[in-house]
Amino acid sequence: MDMGTTMDVFTTFSNLAGVPNPDDREMDGMDLTPVLFGDANSPRNEMFYYRGRDLFAVRVGAYKAHFITQDAYSGEGPVQHDPPLLYNVEEDPSERFDIAEKHPRGDRAN
Repeated sequence: MDMGTTMDVFTTFSNLAGVPNPDDREMDGMDLTPVLFGDANSPRNEMFYYRGRDLFAVRVGAYKAHFITQDAYSGEGPVQHDPPLLYNVEEDPSERFDIAEKHPRGDRAN
């Protein structure tokens, strides 16, 4: 499963329309045109999920770790997770089955 984000929409659509991306600033988006046409895999392998300045989750390849979660509908405050929740989003795209116990972090030096 290839990874993309809304940051990639501007870069990808600009390329599809033949419009050059601005060269006066660094762009966070990646061109996913080759992915859309089946010519290549996504160049994106990791994604960081922030709310404001807080890092809520990180995805690397098939795995996504949640350090903080917050229910968008109930209005309840954020919940910190130690150890983080861990999901294989390629096998469990709805993130229903936490597999953190199967993949312990190991000892950490303080």
